[in-house]
Amino acid sequence: YNCKKIEFMEGIEIADYISIHMPLNHSTKNLITKKELEKMKNTCFIINTARGGILNQKDLIWALDNKVIGGAGLDVFTDEPPKKADPILISSNNLILTPHNSALTLECRIRMGIETIKNIISFIEGKPIYSNIINREILT
Repeated sequence: YNCKKIEFMEGIEIADYISIHMPLNHSTKNLITKKELEKMKNTCFIINTARGGILNQKDLIWALDNKVIGGAGLDVFTDEPPKKADPILISSNNLILTPHNSALTLECRIRMGIETIKNIISFIEGKPIYSNIINREILT
């Protein structure tokens, strides 16, 4: 596939697009702040559909307002639901906001149901569960 493993900051510096997909925990909270945003190309687009808090929202707004990066898309927010309409967020012309509804597709709901049933059956049979979220450190 012509892929190679690189360090996080090297990826930040060379990426044209960054899409965030990880849980929010102590090691991922504020993973991307002003420091990382300043290292990105000024044409880079960053998309967060994972959890608010991984990408520092105030620093992102600063980067967008100062044309440090090309743009962003947020499906998740630091405060969910967002506290009223944040005028800073909605006034950015290089930011797309969506209502954190990516799990509302029929396909996703079917997969979630199947995974739930597999977990219940595995638990009853004393087998490892399909997706062990019990042992993950999740921040709420």
